[in-house]
Amino acid sequence: MENIKQKFQNLPIKKKLMTIILSVSSLCIFLTVLTLSINGTVNIKKQMSQELAITGTIIGNRINAALLFDNNSVALETLKALSANKSILLACVFDKKSKVFAKYTNGEVTDNKCPHAQPSMISFSNNSLQLYKEITDPFNNQQIGILFIKSDLSRISSYIYKQTYIGLIIILFTFILAFVLAAKLQNIISKPIN
Repeated sequence: MENIKQKFQNLPIKKKLMTIILSVSSLCIFLTVLTLSINGTVNIKKQMSQELAITGTIIGNRINAALLFDNNSVALETLKALSANKSILLACVFDKKSKVFAKYTNGEVTDNKCPHAQPSMISFSNNSLQLYKEITDPFNNQQIGILFIKSDLSRISSYIYKQTYIGLIIILFTFILAFVLAAKLQNIISKPIN
C-alpha cells in the first residue's frame, strides 16, 4: 500500500488528475450498475413469487373437486396444464392425510420425488422457488389437501448474466468516455500549474 501511495505522489499532476477522474468515474458507474442489478434481481424474485402464488391459487381451485371426489385422473390432467410454464419442474398434490394424490414433472428433473407436505408458504432455496398451498373445500372452507409447486431460477440466472454483460459494456464505454473527457479537460487545470 505504501508503495502505491509513493508511486502516486511521484506522478506528474496531469497523470494524478487523470487517475483521480477515471477512478471516481469508474467507481460511480460500477456502484450504479451493481445497485440497479441488485434491485432488478429483488424485483424479479418478488415477481416470480407472486406469479407462482397466482398459479398455485388457480391450480388449487381447479383441483379441489378432484380431491373431494377422489378423482386422480382429473388432478393429473389439471397438473399437466403446468407444462405451459417451462420453469415449473415439479408439482405434487397431497390429500388430507398428506399422501401424494397426483404428481407432475417436466421430465428434466433428476430428483422428481415429492417432498413432505408442509403448511402454506413460499420460499427460495439454492436452486428453486417452492410453493406450498392449502387446497380447501369450497363449501365448508376446510383443508382437503396441499399443493406443492417447484420452479427453477433460470429467469434470475438469465437476468444476472444479461445484467453482467450490459454492465461490462456500460463500464467500458463510460471508462473510455471519461478517459477522453479527462484527457481534454485536465489541461484546463494542469496547464496553468505547469
